[in-house]
Amino acid sequence: MDIFPQHDRRLKAQLVQQLDIKPQMHVLDLGCGRGAALFQLIDAVTDKGSVTAIDRDQDSLNFIQAHFSEHLETKTLQTAQVDLGNIPLPFSTDHFDRILCHNVIESIIDKPALLLECYRILKPGGKLLLSHHDFDTATFNSKFKSLNRNLIHIFCDSTKSWQDTSDGQIGRKLAQVIRTSQFKTPLHQETILIQENSFDPDGYGYLFCSWVSDNAQNSSDVSSTALDAWSIDLAEKASNGEYYFSISVMCVLAQKPVHTN
Repeated sequence: MDIFPQHDRRLKAQLVQQLDIKPQMHVLDLGCGRGAALFQLIDAVTDKGSVTAIDRDQDSLNFIQAHFSEHLETKTLQTAQVDLGNIPLPFSTDHFDRILCHNVIESIIDKPALLLECYRILKPGGKLLLSHHDFDTATFNSKFKSLNRNLIHIFCDSTKSWQDTSDGQIGRKLAQVIRTSQFKTPLHQETILIQENSFDPDGYGYLFCSWVSDNAQNSSDVSSTALDAWSIDLAEKASNGEYYFSISVMCVLAQKPVHTN
């Protein structure tokens, strides 16, 4: 079902694959947003398992309720409005087989507390996939080299209205987040490179460009003239075949021991 952009569906499929979900499992989408991973998660657990999707944004949950009504009716999918900054999470100990946490941890002030909760609510042997775009790795082919770097750094260093905190380099720090948690040792690490050669509204680069532009409008370091020139240059490069965009998504898989003290 094409209610999500192709780049989003492709990435979520790669993330879900890393979790090695089996039928009948109970899976938590921790900070689900509008539910771009839900079709893949639901397919993985089959009608014998269940997926729980939680987020603090009610508009996102309303979107899920509108587009996943069949799965909600059969109880394969459940949703709840939960602020991940408020610990403890409303789940019993040893409850889930798998947890997906994508593009969430950057915005959490008390990261160790959230990781401890993930450890608590996972069943022994259960797995957590912690993944995040490392926004500071974003690369555009732009003739405005200094401006391009500055725009991306301004974006990475700013805390958006919907964030409690921010860190544009969080992706490269995920392994350390796991090492300093109850999980202690990453089970697997992987970096997914998103590359695009077309400046298409369905692409992640186009979306990221709009975020960077909107964010820069609130900065006194960049003039509107310079910002317009940067955007025009990207569009021109797309028309003559010179457009390039890439960004890295870091993924760290962790597992709760089968036997815990």
